[in-house]
Amino acid sequence: MEFHLRLILALFSVVGVVVVGHAADLPSEIYWKKVFPSTPMPQAVRESLRPERRKEWKPSNLGQQRLDFPATVSVLHDDVVRSMFFLGKDLHIGNKITPNFPYNARSTFLPRHAAESIPFSTRELPQILNRFSVKPESLEARLMKDTLEHCEAEPVPRSEHHCATSLEAMVDYVASKLGKKGVNALSPVIPKDTGAMQYTVSRLTVLGNDDSSLACHKSNYPYTVFFCHTQASTVPYAVSLLASDGTRVTALATCHADTSQWNPKYIGFQVLKVNPGATVCHFLGEHDVLWVRK
Repeated sequence: MEFHLRLILALFSVVGVVVVGHAADLPSEIYWKKVFPSTPMPQAVRESLRPERRKEWKPSNLGQQRLDFPATVSVLHDDVVRSMFFLGKDLHIGNKITPNFPYNARSTFLPRHAAESIPFSTRELPQILNRFSVKPESLEARLMKDTLEHCEAEPVPRSEHHCATSLEAMVDYVASKLGKKGVNALSPVIPKDTGAMQYTVSRLTVLGNDDSSLACHKSNYPYTVFFCHTQASTVPYAVSLLASDGTRVTALATCHADTSQWNPKYIGFQVLKVNPGATVCHFLGEHDVLWVRK
């Protein structure tokens, strides 16, 4: 199923949004600058604002993986997703690691008033699928259902989550948790189409802790939805990686130390063959956003 550009443009037209080239700020960009005047917008976020840059929705197996949701068979057998997990003891300078950085689900933000006019619940899934011309038996329909179920589920112990269906909603949620001043928004810097490569960890920087950071993961949905969450005993890192051919990646990773209450079938445990209680780390996807209080 292709989520065509004309559908996004039609939604923008209905709500009276006019896109004038690349130079003019969209209302969502203006709102970002109003709330976070000293926080530059990551390129990964900016790419999801311009409808002409995303011609169709392209789902990805890399999405939010809730701690209490068992990993699906398809995800467990996805080598790209599996490569994103590693143990805390493996995160040190000089260590070699072989991630295959995937793309996130490709989609475009809708303005807040457009997003809020569209149903967003499992109860209304048939209506949503019809609106976006998605066949109920399709892969896209299953992924949309998964996203809605993740958003509606009760938070796991010592965590909190919120699904932001617009950039404005994400900005408001982050501001309510981290404040409006001294906040950084970071996304990985990953060269396109690198594929699976072996890298050496050349630099490692601790960016904060669970009280001063939160992550927003781009979800599988026809328009951009971010699954934003906090989790106790989580440490975020900037990880500089260098390949033998000179390719450099500035990756972002989070390590979870308190995993004793997590579902034993969590994908990280199964991939790494460890039990709850182990320190599990994973890289963030290309269009995920890590928010950190300076």
